[in-house]
Amino acid sequence: MLLLLAHEGEAHRHLAHRRHDVEAGSRVLGTAQDFDDDLPDGLAGLQRQPQNAKCDPLADFTPITLVGQSPLILVVPASKPFMTVKDLDAYLKASGSRATYASSGPAGITQFGAEVYLKRAGDLSAVHVSYRGGAPMMEALAKGEADFGVAVLA
Repeated sequence: MLLLLAHEGEAHRHLAHRRHDVEAGSRVLGTAQDFDDDLPDGLAGLQRQPQNAKCDPLADFTPITLVGQSPLILVVPASKPFMTVKDLDAYLKASGSRATYASSGPAGITQFGAEVYLKRAGDLSAVHVSYRGGAPMMEALAKGEADFGVAVLA
């Protein structure tokens, strides 16, 4: 069974009619919209950051124009005890660098979304586990191979 938790408003309405699009065996704790309300317009277009980059994509770049927009969702395996974003935050704070997050590939939007979440949740850290695409990432999350991931809801 899939559990969707989102803040009231547009994100909740969008998720409510998209339940069938999210892989079974995972829980959605929130959307990127829940975490980036104060980001400047156009930051969604900044989608790639090499894993070893020596820059802060939120501070070191100035958005010029919005190129595209995709809703992102925070996903955790149903086998994990996280029922809210606060539960996940507490786990990440307690686990330190033992926690893991899945992405659909290095330097892509799902890794960027996870890094933005970690930074905005209080400079938390987790080890990046890169998969070869969105389907393998969601399969890995359903199997509990990573603690969380960020998926594109499109």
